[in-house]
This record gives sequence, structure tokens and C-alpha cells, in this order.
Amino acid sequence: MRKMLFSAALAVSSFFSLSAQATIVNISAGPTGYGCNQCFGGPLNGNLNPNDLVNFVNEGHSSPLTLTLGAGTYSIQNGATSGQFSAWNYNISTPPSWVWSFVIAADNGNNTGNVLYTGWINASPTLTQDGTANLTNVASMRFNTVINPSTSVANFYDEFTLTQSTKLAFFIIDGYLPDNAGGVSLDINPVVTGAVPEPSTWAMMIFGFAGMGLIAYRRRAKPAFLAA
Repeated sequence: MRKMLFSAALAVSSFFSLSAQATIVNISAGPTGYGCNQCFGGPLNGNLNPNDLVNFVNEGHSSPLTLTLGAGTYSIQNGATSGQFSAWNYNISTPPSWVWSFVIAADNGNNTGNVLYTGWINASPTLTQDGTANLTNVASMRFNTVINPSTSVANFYDEFTLTQSTKLAFFIIDGYLPDNAGGVSLDINPVVTGAVPEPSTWAMMIFGFAGMGLIAYRRRAKPAFLAA
């Protein structure tokens, strides 16, 4: 019984540890924030390609915004549908200029990186942050490839794969940040292959294992009857 309960507890522990790996990355666009010197091709898709070498711009910060992830596949979702990180403004003096886009690069450790991913919403800039954050029926993009032809900013979703542990740098597609505002929030989660039971299912499994163990224990404990 103890062995059964231990196995069930270990499985539950593994499930919750996987769930706990979700990470929110808030990328500030300015006036203090994160960009790159080569990010002048436009606030949406820009002129960046896979593996391009870029120089980070860390306006008001001493180093890039980084996160180290192990080898595996990860999902990227929009982490904020309102507030400071729900969209960013590339020039507050020339509206409309609110957009939603971001870049992920492999950090080389010397304030440079190689571009791994650009994500953006293919829509015209809007007059307000909420206007961009609430856009629907728009295409989500990875570099210049359509991910979903009809989605919303709130439901942005894509996946990327790392073949080895990598220190990632996050920034927006701009090189001059003092006239910017807002930012982008990313919700990054490991993609678990195969079906993962819900917590309620795990609870039912625990009770089932416990019941089986109790029955087995009682059977072993029952005294034997001797024939006269």
C-alpha cells in the first residue's frame, strides 16, 4: 500500500512541477526597455531573419532581458490583454502607432545575439493601446510566415524548439526607445507530449490506489481458519 501511495504521490508531484515551469516575460518597449540596433525595418515584422546577428539596445538597463531554457519545445502565448504590456507604441508623437510584436534571440553574452524568432500581429497600427490589444480577425505571424490567418492579439499562440539549453534575450522590433511606450508580455510554457490528466483525475487515481492497497492489506491481515 505504501508503495502504491508513493507512486501516486510521485506522479502528482511531477504533474505540478511541470505546470510550475510556466514563465511570464514582460518586454518593456520604452522609454526604457529592450530593442536592437538592427531593428529598424518596421515595428511589425521588421527586416530580421533567422540567425541574424543583432546588437542589443538596453535603454535604461545594464544588460538584456534574458531567460535560460533547457532543450525542448515551448509554447508562446500572449501574457497580458490589458495594461502596460498589452501592446507597444513605436512613436508616441505620431499616432496611430500601437502595435504588437516581439523578438527572441540566442544571447551570445557580449550584448549581441542571433535571432531565433520574431512574432507579430499583421494589422495596421491603432490609436490606443487597448485598440491593438483587442484586435480580432487578424493574422498572427512568425517572421513572414502566417501562423494563424484569423485570430486575435489576445489568442496569439505558437511553439518553438530548442535543441540545447539556451540563454534567450527578449526585445521589441525597434532600435530607438526614448519615444516608445508600453510593451509585450509573453507566457512561455513547456509543451508536454501526450495527454496530461487533470488534477481531479489525479485525485481519483490516488483514492483508487489507496483503496486497492487497503483491500490487499485487509486480505493479508485476515486470520486463517484451521480445519478441526
